[in-house]
Amino acid sequence: MREQINNLEGFISKNKEEFLRRLEGFGAAGLISWNDAVWHCGPQGVAWFRDSKRQVLVFSEIEGISGIEHTPIDAIYSEFMKAVLITEIFRTHKIPSNAAIYKRLNILRRWYFEMVNLTGQVHPMYLNAEVIHAAMKRHHEHSKSPSNVSDYCDMAVGLTKILKPLNLTILPLNCENKYPKRNVVRNTKARKAADTSPDSTDDSKLISIRAFMSIIEMIYLAKTDSEKLFLNFILLLVVTGFRFQEAQSLKLDALVKREMTDKDKLEHARQHGLPEYYLGIKYLGAKKAGWRTHWLAPSTNALVESIFDVVKLLTQSSRQRLKQYRASNFTDLLPSDIRSKFVGDLIELSYLEGSVFLGSGGTRKHAGLRHSMMTALAAKKIDIHPVSIDESNPTRKKFYFTRDQLNQFVRLRYSKNHAFIPGMECKLVLTNEGVQNLINYEDLLFIAPDGAFGLSVDLVVLTNPEPLDHSIIHAWLGGSDMRQSFFEKLGLVEDDGGRISMGTHFPRHNINTFFAIAGVTDHLQAMLMGRMDITQNAYYQHQADSLSYQAASMAVTALEKKSNANKESSVASLERRAFLPSISFRNHVDAVAKNLVKTSALETVKRSNSLLVNKHLSSENNLKQNLHSIGESRSEVARYIQDTMSTSFMSELKEAHTALLSLSKARLAADLIDRHAKLHAMPMGSCTRDIAVWGCPFAMKCQSGEPCGYFTLTGRIDELAVVKSKIAAKKEEIKKLVALCEMDSAFEVSLHSQKEALLLLESLHNNVITSLSDRKAVSILSRDESNPLSAIVKRIYAQKVIGKTPRTLADMFFIEQKRIERSQSQLGVTHD
Repeated sequence: MREQINNLEGFISKNKEEFLRRLEGFGAAGLISWNDAVWHCGPQGVAWFRDSKRQVLVFSEIEGISGIEHTPIDAIYSEFMKAVLITEIFRTHKIPSNAAIYKRLNILRRWYFEMVNLTGQVHPMYLNAEVIHAAMKRHHEHSKSPSNVSDYCDMAVGLTKILKPLNLTILPLNCENKYPKRNVVRNTKARKAADTSPDSTDDSKLISIRAFMSIIEMIYLAKTDSEKLFLNFILLLVVTGFRFQEAQSLKLDALVKREMTDKDKLEHARQHGLPEYYLGIKYLGAKKAGWRTHWLAPSTNALVESIFDVVKLLTQSSRQRLKQYRASNFTDLLPSDIRSKFVGDLIELSYLEGSVFLGSGGTRKHAGLRHSMMTALAAKKIDIHPVSIDESNPTRKKFYFTRDQLNQFVRLRYSKNHAFIPGMECKLVLTNEGVQNLINYEDLLFIAPDGAFGLSVDLVVLTNPEPLDHSIIHAWLGGSDMRQSFFEKLGLVEDDGGRISMGTHFPRHNINTFFAIAGVTDHLQAMLMGRMDITQNAYYQHQADSLSYQAASMAVTALEKKSNANKESSVASLERRAFLPSISFRNHVDAVAKNLVKTSALETVKRSNSLLVNKHLSSENNLKQNLHSIGESRSEVARYIQDTMSTSFMSELKEAHTALLSLSKARLAADLIDRHAKLHAMPMGSCTRDIAVWGCPFAMKCQSGEPCGYFTLTGRIDELAVVKSKIAAKKEEIKKLVALCEMDSAFEVSLHSQKEALLLLESLHNNVITSLSDRKAVSILSRDESNPLSAIVKRIYAQKVIGKTPRTLADMFFIEQKRIERSQSQLGVTHD
């Protein structure tokens, strides 16, 4: 124990020295302390914590973590967490993002909570595998995302591998990820797409037509400079699909112009009235994309050039202020008009209007504005008060401030929201691949005075221009339910009267969805959208699939007509029988198979228009069971068997698997399933032998009703019809053999064999009926919740794509794309 205590003290001391050394290297010595209970990341952060995205690392308490109540953290564990984070940050030459650091801090805080609960101790040396696995379990129980939990568990295991050699704990940290959720893709969006089924498709992140028209209406409704700036920012996002950070960090000289030299392209441009040059936007791509150029569609050149021109004009005064500040090395922060108008040192509050502050004052107008200005000067962390008050007129007091106070106000106002330290004043810091990119505020395209986007409080601090803030733009778009949006301010709503709500990422979703609808290749999509990982396209492809499901209404309508016309169809008969309590379930199921001939599972579903649904299985597994569409890979088959095996399907395997699990032999249980992960579809039932490779040594005797250890019924919808047809055929064979036996007793052996086969087939028939006893027959056109296709059917009934009014821009794009494809098909045009 003494050894672990000494090791921990050395570990903390070493990382504290590294922390101070690194601060000095960044020129930030003394700006944050090792003993601080909170380290700020983002605009208020310093050194390696300086970035564009706000984050707070809290070491003194646990708060805001799902499933964990508020808990104070002991000082020694707090220092341990800091040491672990510093080790992780500087373990490689690339500094991790603040988001990655925050995740690791949350893991350490989860460990602390479980350690206190399980051991009653607060010292890190009492951490052990049980504590860490308990933290994983609690996270799993309180999270809706299995893939996110798996990622956190992987990080936790990674941290234990760092700590293990240091001998900081009494017991070894032999941990493993207890909740693995593996996917072939590693990024968050693609993983979400992989986890998403067609049942859950929605267009909640697509811009509605009404929302888009409202943005266009803003062109005529926007009055103030901030409203016009917001409008142009959103229009640029819609045109380019930039991420917020990419648009936020655009520079004044971002436009790149190239003349067209190709004669054919020049002629095409002239014929269609398009610009005779290429226009691109140079930007810093997020997510490791680096500096790159986004080339625009020629039809948008004029709009983008107009956006740049208008924004430069709107931000001109703010840019001049920033240039003045930097020219004086941020020592002279007084507005130029105050410097020129006032010779003396004292300046009365009223003269700050228009030079330092701007606002309406609300209902109290000028008096309200004066009160807002006084409040801003006396705010927390600023604390500036008048040096002199003239009360000669009791109804209109005069408040005087010195030049130095106003100069200090600008500095303190910046320091309140940003790290205003020497060498880093008014710089936007963006981290890419562990490298910090610094951009002066005055070089940014989009800047606005502090408070310019306030809707409830309209006090604007003209002296403090800064980059656009994501939370504010998000709120203006209606992304925050707690704040008024600009749409609400203008009285703009959706077609149904609902609230217009968007996020800054919605335009990107739309453009990605357009590409997916148009069939643009993955590599080209990634290149056009500035992505390094093409697997992210799967997420947007899912949105395109959603529109395809809607378009399937035409096919469903045809099926519905066929179903309605066939009043005596098997499913109609079955549904009528379901209301007769005197009819047994055997009769219900027999009704489905009554008129079916020997056929495939898919044909059976198509002919009967029905599925047999097990309420204990997921929609995916119900479809797989009915159609035997289990998958091609061993892992897919193993997953299906594990989810569906029961007393009527592979019962012996289920018993062995359950026994191994009860002995805590999960690995052996998984291996057992994997060894038996073979289900080869046969005309009747399935074979658990890999006959595609090794063939059948028994001449497929199972199909004649003879016993075979490899044979199993799988619950396919066509199995009942096949068994019934085989029983009927077997009975005919027995009749013929009986007649032959009367003439020749030599046929008695064959007759006896066939009678045994008939008994086995009848037994199989009874097994099928038993296995289907907990199944419910539903129409594939039913909106019944038990129908695996109900979500699609409901969507079709609700939207009726054929003849419906499109709701989103993607709807319109999809319809237009289909028209183009149909026209090209009629003309015989291909794009191979």
